[in-house]
Amino acid sequence: MTKRVIWGALRAAGYSQIQAAGVMGNMRNESDFNVETNWPDTNGFHAYGLISWNAKFYPHAPSLVTGHQRADLARQVQYLLHHTRRIRKGLRGSTVAQVASNWSAYVEACADCGFGHRQNSRRQAIATGIYQQATAGRWG
Repeated sequence: MTKRVIWGALRAAGYSQIQAAGVMGNMRNESDFNVETNWPDTNGFHAYGLISWNAKFYPHAPSLVTGHQRADLARQVQYLLHHTRRIRKGLRGSTVAQVASNWSAYVEACADCGFGHRQNSRRQAIATGIYQQATAGRWG
């Protein structure tokens, strides 16, 4: 799945450009934009989809990965909107870096994702690059 397609799906779902870029900065780290991600997480449960929903906390996460990329993307975007924890806090911010940081800390809550931590800063930088690509229409 390309960044451009994922961007379009998030925008169509109502995410602002800043929010879409902030979320995608995190998706890059979680799944490398692979809609079909299914890997064992550090807690012994599998993690699924673009943001690596962990099955321990999201028991319906396995249903988000079926092998049909476009359908799975649509399903995952809806799951983001309606079933993902702390999403309102994660989408807050007036800059791409703020949204990426909030998403990292509140939604992903991964090791080293807290404010000021290495993963948080990395996700901010990736999100800023995605925003620049998207607004320039030059997807790399």
